[in-house]
Amino acid sequence: MNKINNKGFSIVELLAVIVIIGILASIGIIAATKYLNNASEKSYNTMMQSMQSATVNYREGRMPLSDNGCMITSEKLQEANLLETMRDPDISNDETGDDVYCRGDIYVKMKTGTSNQLNTYLYKVVLTCPSGHEDTKYFPESASAESWDDVSGNC
Repeated sequence: MNKINNKGFSIVELLAVIVIIGILASIGIIAATKYLNNASEKSYNTMMQSMQSATVNYREGRMPLSDNGCMITSEKLQEANLLETMRDPDISNDETGDDVYCRGDIYVKMKTGTSNQLNTYLYKVVLTCPSGHEDTKYFPESASAESWDDVSGNC
């Protein structure tokens, strides 16, 4: 009697398993990429909010703004120990192994209030990173409707 050994898997079964593993792996890679992109965006937004908050602290107790407002750099806020260096979340290191940092410019101007309102400051925060990420945020968001062309001078 001839016995056939059926203890292994057929080539079709092995191919089916490989295809299923490939599909699951591609779904995982897509989900991980989306997660990392969201994390980077949140990092950029946090940096911009930190720059605005540091500028508020920097401006307290200083001379009033000129009519045209003023501009302050993230480097000046770092020198005043109000802001930490901002690593670019999209680039871990440069060619030499050093960390890569973003920089920012914060424009401040006064919005003159009516008789029922106090004067308020408006902020335009511009973030530039070596990865090519550039973003602008306004605090409050309504400040985007303002003209920022005339802001000049350093705070």
